[in-house]
Amino acid sequence: LIGMMNQLARVLSVVVFPIFFFLVFFRNEFFSVLLPDYAQSVPIFLACLMVIPVKAYSFTTVLQKMHLGHIINKGAVLELIAAIVLMYPSYSWLGLPGLAGCFVVTTYFQAAYYLYHAAGALQTSMSSLLPFGNWLIKLIVFAVLAIGIHYMLVVQFTPAVSLFLGALFTGCVIAAALYLEHKKQARNLHVT
Repeated sequence: LIGMMNQLARVLSVVVFPIFFFLVFFRNEFFSVLLPDYAQSVPIFLACLMVIPVKAYSFTTVLQKMHLGHIINKGAVLELIAAIVLMYPSYSWLGLPGLAGCFVVTTYFQAAYYLYHAAGALQTSMSSLLPFGNWLIKLIVFAVLAIGIHYMLVVQFTPAVSLFLGALFTGCVIAAALYLEHKKQARNLHVT
């Protein structure tokens, strides 16, 4: 089960991380082209985007498989309580982006809570459930690619063309990364 979760996390990361970096670096173009009336919402949008990397892992799968739904429910309630407690201070400190950020923070706490209990249920360490090294390399590579393509496009094209080409490039990066991840996993399957 641990190997399967790591494999799933590696595959999900090649989709989730490029989308995350595309949205982060092309956020201004996204709003100026698609939602020009809401340009002031960009900081709130950016704060909300910070939750996306957590989606590269299914934190409740192990708990569901082991019939530990009560832990999942408890985690959901704890996240809600934490969000309610953090709302006012976050809003007072940072305004609406702080409010959005408070939900991001509670989502990360909830993910850690689920990871802790999943590791306990499998009698392993939390770090063994996540492919940290693999993720770190992918985060660096996808971030550098997104920064590079964003810079190259915005200095030469209009926001609409930059957004379109950035999305096209991101799609190509995802397709190539999925192909490489599939080849790597197929090779590892033949070795074992």
